[in-house]
Amino acid sequence: MYCIYCGGKIKKEDNYCEHCGKKVKKEIFSLSTHVKIFLGGIFIVLLLSIGIGKIIQIANSPEYQVIRFVKSFEQENAKKIFRDLGLSNSEFMNEKTFFQTFENENIVHIQKLKQVSCETKDNISDCNILYETKEKKELQETIYLTKKDQKWTIENTKFKTVKNWKLYLPNNASAKLNNVDLAPYKQETCDKDGFDCYQVEEIFKGNYILNMNWNEMDLETNVKINETNTYTLNTKDLTENRKQEILKMIQSITEKLYRGVIEKKSKEDLNLQDPLTKTYEKLQKEIKQDLNDFQIQQLDFMDITLDQNGLFQVQVKMNYTYQITKNDQNHSGKSSDIFTATISKDMKEVQSMSSLVTFFSTKY
Repeated sequence: MYCIYCGGKIKKEDNYCEHCGKKVKKEIFSLSTHVKIFLGGIFIVLLLSIGIGKIIQIANSPEYQVIRFVKSFEQENAKKIFRDLGLSNSEFMNEKTFFQTFENENIVHIQKLKQVSCETKDNISDCNILYETKEKKELQETIYLTKKDQKWTIENTKFKTVKNWKLYLPNNASAKLNNVDLAPYKQETCDKDGFDCYQVEEIFKGNYILNMNWNEMDLETNVKINETNTYTLNTKDLTENRKQEILKMIQSITEKLYRGVIEKKSKEDLNLQDPLTKTYEKLQKEIKQDLNDFQIQQLDFMDITLDQNGLFQVQVKMNYTYQITKNDQNHSGKSSDIFTATISKDMKEVQSMSSLVTFFSTKY
């Protein structure tokens, strides 16, 4: 070792320098110790640099991104899935709605990732994965990635969203979409008469359940959200009691119109209101024979929709028997027709009907 004052060589056990006489400081490091520490430090830095570089390289590889993404499905962690897909979290885009909406997607039910293989060219990577579902089925899937700013990101090709999705509901209705109250999403103005407009900033494409209370009716229907960004309520799922009430109302007015034709009554005699009077006039014109009898055997409820004016369009199939006289010859038989009745918003009045052209009026 060496004296720090004069640089002379001294022994380790010396208390004083034999060259300058000054007291030797015991904390003085030998040159060999400095060298060891220096070389050791360089070695550690090199190791860390290589290791950290390798870790960063692996962490930013397409394979790692895919493994991390799939692990989120194994854990059913929607928060991490949203992170990897770059999605925001909201009432319609959260863990519960995600797994409800994509219930039919196999990858949602992933149990175990078995294999990942990526083909990368330039800034695009196609990764094929083999995985096992909770039902113990082995399935394959392709996940697409692109490289942006030196980072691999997953392209959301399966779990698409629609932005600024608009829903039209009849005035004064209250509704829930997948049990989420739509009241906060109601717009101050609407571009359709008779409707209220609702707008959701971003929502997953897929199938939802819409429950609506309107005019003391509880309606439920399936809503398929797609790129159109709009949906007008299709009320196919009325209760059976409500359907029967509608059919009785339609049958009553239909029998009234045909009875008027048989008895050759005027629209004034029947006390009809427009536009139902036009339906009756057209029916009188189209039945060129003498109608002697007409009996409805059965009415079947086929479909019901809301038109742009907020009125119900009810499609009905009618089975009936008839007796007519043409050229002094009597004819009778049975047949069926399909027609549409327009029902008022409160579902208490038939306002008009499509043409009631009948089978027997065209046959004879």
